[in-house]
Amino acid sequence: MFRQSGLTIILFFFLSFSVSAKEKEVLRAGYNSEFPPFSYVNKNGKPAGFMIDLARQIEEDQGINLILIPQKPHELSQSLVEGTTELALGLSYNAEADKVLDFSTSVFTMSDALIVLKDNTAIYQFSDLSQQKVVLTEDIASEDMLASVRKVKTNMASSQPAAIKVLESGRSDAWIGNPWTARFYMKNDQIKPLDIRVSALQTYEYSIAFKDGRKETLVNFNHTLEALKQSKDWQTIYNKWFNPYKSEQGLSKTMMYILASVILTILAIAILITYWNYRLKKEVSKKTKALNRSFAFQEQVLNSLDTAIVSFNNEGYIRLVNDKGKNLIERFEKEELHMNDHWLLKQLWNQLEFQNEVVREELHFTQNGEDHTMEYEILPLMNEKQENVGWTAIIEDVSDRVALQRKLVVQEKLKALGQLAAGIAHELRNPLTSMKVFIDLLPTKFDNPRYRKELMKHVPSEIDRLNGLVTDLLDYTRRQEPVKEWVPIKELIATVVHSFQIKLPGNIYHFKLEIDDDIQLNCDKHRIKQVFINLVANAVDAVKDSSQKVITISLHVDDMNQKAIFSVKDTGKGIPEMEKANLFQPFFTTKGDGVGLGLYISYNIIQDHSAEIEVQSVEGSGTQVHILFNKEDVS
Repeated sequence: MFRQSGLTIILFFFLSFSVSAKEKEVLRAGYNSEFPPFSYVNKNGKPAGFMIDLARQIEEDQGINLILIPQKPHELSQSLVEGTTELALGLSYNAEADKVLDFSTSVFTMSDALIVLKDNTAIYQFSDLSQQKVVLTEDIASEDMLASVRKVKTNMASSQPAAIKVLESGRSDAWIGNPWTARFYMKNDQIKPLDIRVSALQTYEYSIAFKDGRKETLVNFNHTLEALKQSKDWQTIYNKWFNPYKSEQGLSKTMMYILASVILTILAIAILITYWNYRLKKEVSKKTKALNRSFAFQEQVLNSLDTAIVSFNNEGYIRLVNDKGKNLIERFEKEELHMNDHWLLKQLWNQLEFQNEVVREELHFTQNGEDHTMEYEILPLMNEKQENVGWTAIIEDVSDRVALQRKLVVQEKLKALGQLAAGIAHELRNPLTSMKVFIDLLPTKFDNPRYRKELMKHVPSEIDRLNGLVTDLLDYTRRQEPVKEWVPIKELIATVVHSFQIKLPGNIYHFKLEIDDDIQLNCDKHRIKQVFINLVANAVDAVKDSSQKVITISLHVDDMNQKAIFSVKDTGKGIPEMEKANLFQPFFTTKGDGVGLGLYISYNIIQDHSAEIEVQSVEGSGTQVHILFNKEDVS
């Protein structure tokens, strides 16, 4: 009986233990085996790191059993999706992964860093990566930032240690990776000295990831993590891996370090104070020499200028003159020289007293029977409070330049006159030659009906051509002042366009008018109309061989530049670059029946209206001609 009771008790305990063992949940947890100090395999082949210690604490608090499985970085999320693990101890959160995985609350705030070898002198900031080789891993959040860097070359490493090896080997100039991993290896003297140049390129959350659908497990882990963060256990684990001082150090040892630091600081201050006077004297001497060199250099620069520099205070007393200025003044023996002591400076001083502002003028005078021209500019001198404390006059003798400019103007006029004479001779010769042929044949062909018909056909047209040439020449030589009036601009343009439409074949030419009905232009109506006719005629001629014959005429106001811009745009073949420079030259034309005075006369008319003309054209893409009227001439 006793024996039977004993067996019953043993069986009861065995069954109780079996039930308890079945109730303890077993979870397979993958961890990154190459990511110290967060998780790695130590020298003894055991899992270690911040995430490993954290997992052991969670295992104890929840009463679960975690089977730790070392994995490569790229295997962590893959094994969760495939179901070979239930959780991963440490994954960077991102929205794409969140679609297939569940993430716990943040365990650690990660940041990527820019890391180079200690002796690197080329890379100090992120922009220095241009045309450099950079190694990184696939889990780096800052990869997208490299798209903004010019010509950067990237290498992908399978893990953080692999990236460090690439950097050490010289196959990469920089590493974008985890700064804590870098410090871990440097602390253990396992790698070459590194330097973290930018410590926080981009921050992101580091969490525990779960297979999708394990909501209850996720909730339990989040509760445990929140409670753990409020406990001493969390700080103990954190200090073990990230605090340079171990958590078990007592207050006495901390105080010893503090006291030693205070003593060292006091000693350093005492040494600094003792050394300060010596350094101060040496620095003052150094600065004084540098200042003297600077003054000597400034004086050398001023004296090397080909312009006279005269600086004077508000009372007119001269304080600084360069060598060119001394030569100009001709005498400098007085200790206190006033602007009134020299006839040229006196004129500048009198004008400054009259205007009391920045002066830019020319001065013409005759000396020893020669004409001279001086350009001068007077600028204010300001102190640190922006108060006027004097003036600086910059004086330059431009007599030779003015004389040369006059000679060039005469040469240009003679050149233009020669071009004009040659153009007139050429244009007159063609119709005269044609008429001479008919007149030479007159004695022998007079009775020939066909000859008389051709004579009556061609001679009058050549006479009309001569008459047109004479008319254009008269317009060319006649520069009358414009008689201005307010003209409805759209109505004027419409009459010009209509005159072309009735002469052009069919409806293949399309005119677009982008002008408001109520806009008026203050101009000489007849002369401006002549300009518009010339511009539209050129546009019509430009599009005659184009598949799309569109001419757009517009007017808009540019408030910023105070201009009213009239534009004629065509869809023609454009103007070759070599022809642009000659567009407004007399007798320049690309038309077989043109005289070459249309644009030149238009240019003169536009100048008479105080306006400007601009041509924008790209060969093969059409032409735009802009007339820039003053804004006050448009209402």
